Amino acid sequence: MKVLIFYIGSLIATIILYSCSPKNLGKLTSSSKDSIWGAFEAKNANGIWMEYLELRNDSSFTMRAGTDAYHIYSFGSWTYRSDTVVLNSIFDKANVPVKVYDSTDSAHSDTLIIGWVKDLNGDVLKDATVFINGDTTKGYMPVFNECRFTKRQVKTIKFAFSDYSSNWLTLDPKANYLLPILQTNISLDRFVFLKNSKFLFQGTKLVQLSENTKENRKWDSVKDNNAL
Repeated sequence: MKVLIFYIGSLIATIILYSCSPKNLGKLTSSSKDSIWGAFEAKNANGIWMEYLELRNDSSFTMRAGTDAYHIYSFGSWTYRSDTVVLNSIFDKANVPVKVYDSTDSAHSDTLIIGWVKDLNGDVLKDATVFINGDTTKGYMPVFNECRFTKRQVKTIKFAFSDYSSNWLTLDPKANYLLPILQTNISLDRFVFLKNSKFLFQGTKLVQLSENTKENRKWDSVKDNNAL
């Protein structure tokens, strides 16, 4: 009997199954039994913070943690080798997918304008900040109409949000009106970005291998699972 319990910061994370296509991230759903490699759940001492994790046979995972009023989540891919599980979320917090659509505004032919940043739902991401030409010391916010530049002045742009950002993107020098779209329809403000997060099985306990803490964290088993 081995159980995987997911720890995020000072919180234990809850997890549920989810489709891992960044363009198809609507409902969080549970998978069929045949597709699950391992399913794990736990809660804190007072039972308010619940957690659930599913590891699927197709090497994808989904996690969800929280209460009735608040939750966080993640999904991506996992590997298991030599008693170690490694989780990587589908999104990299330093390279979230933003696609910039070029348009032409004949009324401002000598100006480059960057429009409001939206997601695939059409919702405006009001905290979006734009950096230009490799310089992250000065940002410009589209919602405050700060993104008007002389045409050909801007060669590369980067979009930054509350806790994540895009990579640097090269612009078409002919473009003078840009429509940036974050390529997901879920809120990334509650998304947990995981990169090579490692967990080691030791008997019936799971140990989170962390470089940021003096001691690796350990948890007791809370649920039987014959898949492990």
